[in-house]
Amino acid sequence: MSDISGAARWLPAAKAGRRNVWLAGVVALTALLVLGNLANDASLDLPYGWDVRVNCAAVDAHAEGLDPYFVKNLKGTTYSYPYLPVTLDVFRPLCAGGVLLDHYRSIFLVLAVLCGLLLPGLGRTPASARDAGLKVLCALGAFVGFEFVLASGNFALLSGVLTAIALKLLLRPLASERDSSFAERIAGATLLGLVTSFKLVFVPVLAALYFLPLPRGRKLALIAAAAFAFALPLALSRLLYPDLFASWLLAIAGQIPGQHAVGLVETNPSLLLLARDLMVQAGFGDGKPAMLAAYAFAALALVCGKGHRSWRSSIAG
Repeated sequence: MSDISGAARWLPAAKAGRRNVWLAGVVALTALLVLGNLANDASLDLPYGWDVRVNCAAVDAHAEGLDPYFVKNLKGTTYSYPYLPVTLDVFRPLCAGGVLLDHYRSIFLVLAVLCGLLLPGLGRTPASARDAGLKVLCALGAFVGFEFVLASGNFALLSGVLTAIALKLLLRPLASERDSSFAERIAGATLLGLVTSFKLVFVPVLAALYFLPLPRGRKLALIAAAAFAFALPLALSRLLYPDLFASWLLAIAGQIPGQHAVGLVETNPSLLLLARDLMVQAGFGDGKPAMLAAYAFAALALVCGKGHRSWRSSIAG
């Protein structure tokens, strides 16, 4: 009997040991890829930071009374500005003094680490230092995402920080459910809606709020808050910047001749890219309205399908 009980005690320890070895291997591999990618980028003589230059050039053009959606009005770039007109004033403090232009790589690195430190807070139990370190490494990239953002100076990292904050507010432990806790969830949903307004194609993500483990009325309130926050920048841009809003519509539709057009579909695998390919194969062409409709339908179906399976699992449990 003592031999059996000793073996029973040894098995969990062996399993934990194998898990620790696996995690250590993942951390080491991620760290090597991060360092390799960053070292490779640093060794190449390329004009990095093209996105941050576009964004700050657009802010400067707007401050000078020029239309920033026409590339000819942007200094030092041939790319177009993709964001809503209201962002021109929002981004002005970021571009003031040229600090972001000169030091964006260091600033973005700090923001990526901040994302990694925020994300381990999502859950019922405090994360260990090992979990925090692993998620920081993953936030730093080692993959196409962060490497591209750091090379280009894309403001996607700013929305990433806001998304991490929004998730931290939304995914709070149920044990602390109070009126003040729900107010924090409302703030998180509002922030998430604002973030999706920067990249309009991510708006179907807001439907996932319905599958939070909350009463139906509160879930609908979160969706309403997020939808309002998503629509607010669009409404403000339309009302406060009517001429620039018209130019923005032309720019994102690729209808300004002789300049770079904003690409909704990147070469990286995505649901939007899949929707575009399916529409082309079905004979509908690559028209943006049909493509976006297919993407929205697929994204909502994916979110609803996952939520339904989770609901059935909770009922079965």
